[in-house]
Amino acid sequence: MLRFQKIVHIKLLFISFLMYCFSFQAQYNVQSKNVLLSKDYSDALQEWNIRYPSEKFHAVYQPYLFSSIVEYSDTVFSKKSYPKIKSLALSKVFNDAPNKRNQYQLQILPIIHSIQGFDGKFTSENGIGSQVYLNINNDFTLYGLGTIYSSTFPYFLDTIIQINQLIPNIGFPLNTQKNRYNYLYWNAYASYSKSFFNFQAGRGKMFIGNGYRSLLLSDVSAPYPYLKLQTNFWKIQYNVFYILLQHYIPGNSLNTLQNKYSTMHTLSVNIFKNLNLTLFENVVWQGTDTNRHRGFDPAYLSPVIFLRPQEYQQGSADNVMMGLNASYILSKKVLFYGQLALDEFYLKEIRAGKGWWANKQGWQLGMYLLNVLGIKNLNARVEYNEVKPYTYSHGSPSQNYAHLGVSLAHPFGANFREFVGQLTYSYNRWKIQFHQVYAEIGKDSLNEKSNVGQNIFLSYTTRSKEYGNYTLQGIRTYFNHSQVELSYLLTPVMNLRASIGVIIRSNNDVAVRYSNVWLYAGLNCNVFNFYRDY
Repeated sequence: MLRFQKIVHIKLLFISFLMYCFSFQAQYNVQSKNVLLSKDYSDALQEWNIRYPSEKFHAVYQPYLFSSIVEYSDTVFSKKSYPKIKSLALSKVFNDAPNKRNQYQLQILPIIHSIQGFDGKFTSENGIGSQVYLNINNDFTLYGLGTIYSSTFPYFLDTIIQINQLIPNIGFPLNTQKNRYNYLYWNAYASYSKSFFNFQAGRGKMFIGNGYRSLLLSDVSAPYPYLKLQTNFWKIQYNVFYILLQHYIPGNSLNTLQNKYSTMHTLSVNIFKNLNLTLFENVVWQGTDTNRHRGFDPAYLSPVIFLRPQEYQQGSADNVMMGLNASYILSKKVLFYGQLALDEFYLKEIRAGKGWWANKQGWQLGMYLLNVLGIKNLNARVEYNEVKPYTYSHGSPSQNYAHLGVSLAHPFGANFREFVGQLTYSYNRWKIQFHQVYAEIGKDSLNEKSNVGQNIFLSYTTRSKEYGNYTLQGIRTYFNHSQVELSYLLTPVMNLRASIGVIIRSNNDVAVRYSNVWLYAGLNCNVFNFYRDY
């Protein structure tokens, strides 16, 4: 294993040398390419949208298309504090003369991931890979990303992996050797843009919202295959997703993977350049039920929003969820945002106030501030999330709102309250960030028959009671995650950062109670979000 680590480090140094010698910026405006789904990029574009609000840009859906950020300029952010979103590396354009009809562009961007840490024992995360783009003219893109890792994790992550038998945000490991996990992360897509339409097919993740978390669709699960149609016109963006998911109960040794499917619609409207409202709906159904093998149900191919009539025609057996995302920019300095997720909603029972189990909702309120206290480049986020018991679950567990053992929305599942706080200061290429998550979660007892509504992989037919269901019912569990990180942006074209940091983590879970301090340092390109805070 030591020999494997040495080989990885040698390859990382060699690729870094190649980048230094051969990287350059190419002038080529590709409209069909996605911006990477990474907090580094999304935070930069969120800040740009607050400073320069527009009726054309829709910040709610990620990953963003390059065609949606045509007005964005890397030079907006002075002192190189942010990654150069529009920069290209190791790029070659063929047939680039003005009189040529077709242009072909090839991009190869290496990926480096090396994080060494200590939490009473030494930890080591090493990964190597690359991204490859083939762009044809400005309207067609083929993309692939692949990275292979060999890692030992800090105690709090290793414990989660052993219980769930899954790598967070990744999926199944390729193999395990004691506490070392070898695993692969990859995604790919083909994208074509024509007029105000974009068509995509691939494997990846999506995120809907303006917050750090999303109660509608987040990127905490493993990647999944999808088809997507996006259209932009006037002040409107409309998305249709067709997704192949897999049902898996975390930690269950008797698991067999079962296909399930989802159709999602989002309708985003910039009512004013500083006010956005977005409608969301989703239906999940299992590929096989007790009567037949359904596969992808043609009834849900309809690209028209409002799926409830189609679902009703299927006998109302499937899992339908609706939602709303709203955002408002005040004085080009503050973004207020919020979400409402409606799994089921019965106004009569809500008015009765008796805690009927089937009133399943979640909500989010948040604020993102620029230049706090008048200090340039000091930004802050404050966010509150709450989800009521049994939300995202279903009578048939295979139709819950999850993929490969992880929620498609919030990683805590349901029956919780959460506070998120972030404070970030940037100077030149330096960045220091404080990140805080505090949550209270109502969990089941160790008795297998307990179902208080937190575990979305349990059928809601096994609920404890019809009425008197309120958030945090069950065993109240506290979760605390505090993180401070100092980083330096080495190469903007790769978003390669050198960082040092500390994570302090604790909880009082009846199943796994711990208090953990992890010190770490490393190099990372941050090509996707790896969440360590749940």
